[in-house]
Amino acid sequence: MSIEINQRVNLSDYEIDQRIVQILPEEVVRRLKMLPIKVDGGQLQVAAKVPLNIPGLDEIKLLTGLKVKPVIVSEQEIDRAINDQFNTEKTSKQAIVDMTFQELGSSKFVVPQDDIIDVEEAPVVALVNSIIRGAVNDNASDIHLEPQFPEMVVRYRINGLLHDVNHSFQNI
Repeated sequence: MSIEINQRVNLSDYEIDQRIVQILPEEVVRRLKMLPIKVDGGQLQVAAKVPLNIPGLDEIKLLTGLKVKPVIVSEQEIDRAINDQFNTEKTSKQAIVDMTFQELGSSKFVVPQDDIIDVEEAPVVALVNSIIRGAVNDNASDIHLEPQFPEMVVRYRINGLLHDVNHSFQNI
């Protein structure tokens, strides 16, 4: 694997899109101390204190399906950026909600503010129920959710083989 490393960057110069950050699980970002900051032409730019962490870069490439290009930042800068991006009050899993509304059409789930939504009617619950129902109907032993910007690939393991799911989100 040949790696091209840009010079040192200042993360305050970047307006980091929360959807890009969310393509990697928080646990992976914190463990590797590598933060996705930009996607350009099928290439994911990640900020890292140690840009030559080959196993970490390979893991990110595997998880995202994108070519990974590291940029150098200071340890304080990466720690501050990760904490800012994964502030639970700020994120509230907004990426999942955004994906759900895009896939399902937000108008179906608009409810007057005075009404109380039953948790079973929440879009995320309906999405998860639909994925699980499909796996049961296909006799799958596993469900694999693979984040790939800007979508998520759903795969079922059936008879030991992974099969892509063209999920129609029926009965949601």
